[in-house]
Order: sequence, then structure tokens, then C-alpha cells
Amino acid sequence: MDNNDFTKKELEVLFDVVNVYDPNDISHLYPEMGSEDFVSEVKGLFHKLQGALKEADRREKNDPERYYWHPEEVANRKWCEENKAN
Repeated sequence: MDNNDFTKKELEVLFDVVNVYDPNDISHLYPEMGSEDFVSEVKGLFHKLQGALKEADRREKNDPERYYWHPEEVANRKWCEENKAN
């Protein structure tokens, strides 16, 4: 999920709203919002928002994307730098 258009606070608000969604609370007014398809979409959105928040936290803390490089990756990276590849 590209969260460039949302602030971290906005993502947190959206996450909180999606997190408390209960189809039983609204299905009597809007039956389609209680359908299995809609609930499935809400669950998918929940996971996307969760990932976007983790990414926002990572960027906020300036954490590297990966904490471990496999030795072969390190060797390949050094070779690329030495040979001006990539």
C-alpha cells in the first residue's frame, strides 16, 4: 500500500476504524456491508493498513529495510560496486 497520500496519524485513524468494524452492528441498516465479500475486503484493508503503519514506523525511525544480508548478497554487492554494475 502506497501511503504517501496519508499522514501516519491518518493511517492510525483508518486502522482504528477498520479494526473495530463489526458487520453485526451495521448489517441491519446496510445489508451489503455485512456480506461475506465486504467483510473479506475489510480484512484485506486491515492487513494493508497494518503494513502501511509498519512501513511508516520504519521510515520514522530510519530503520534499514533489511537487517541481514546473506553473505552471497554481500559478495555480489561488492562485485557490482567494484565493476560499476547496477
